[in-house]
Amino acid sequence: MTKLRTSSEARNNRTVRNVFELGSKIGAQYPTKLQDLYRDTSKTLEDIATTLFPALPKNKVDFYTKAVGQAIRVVMDPVEREALTRERRSTNLKVRIAADPKAHKAISQKGGQERAKMGCVGLDKALIARGIEPWKPGERELIMSIIHDPTFQHTKPNIKGKPDWNKIATHINNIFHGGKSVREGRKLRGVMSSHRYDKTNRAN
Repeated sequence: MTKLRTSSEARNNRTVRNVFELGSKIGAQYPTKLQDLYRDTSKTLEDIATTLFPALPKNKVDFYTKAVGQAIRVVMDPVEREALTRERRSTNLKVRIAADPKAHKAISQKGGQERAKMGCVGLDKALIARGIEPWKPGERELIMSIIHDPTFQHTKPNIKGKPDWNKIATHINNIFHGGKSVREGRKLRGVMSSHRYDKTNRAN
């Protein structure tokens, strides 16, 4: 058993080493093209690999895809790379949800059920453990009801009529959290966009 494990580990180490070596070569050969391709967030790493190497055999695609990922880490500024990676993940998630929202919801629910079977703590407890205040009943609904109220909208000409999320956050904190700065305006917009999406799909 030990020999088998050692043999498997040796193969894995060789594969990782080969990916790093090939990634370095690709980065040196295509530094500018790699970055331009990665900036096109509609392309996956596999797309980039097959674009650079169109004659690539199918059994080599996965290996070259990993090497391309390594090459991008070498040639691209880490701040830009991380921002693009986040955008890619967000785009891919939106595409999957749009393609089949019911299936995505079912997968999410199944994941929750599996975590419950494994004895994981409830969502609210998990949030509290991370220092996050769970949403209280009626909190989101109140936000939805006031975002079109002129009292909670911007008055500056260039953004007039748009929700003033800082003002909304202050109102919510006064109503539900005793004036404590629990909800932040800069985070409310994204949270409420997700909430509106979820309600729309439940209605459908």
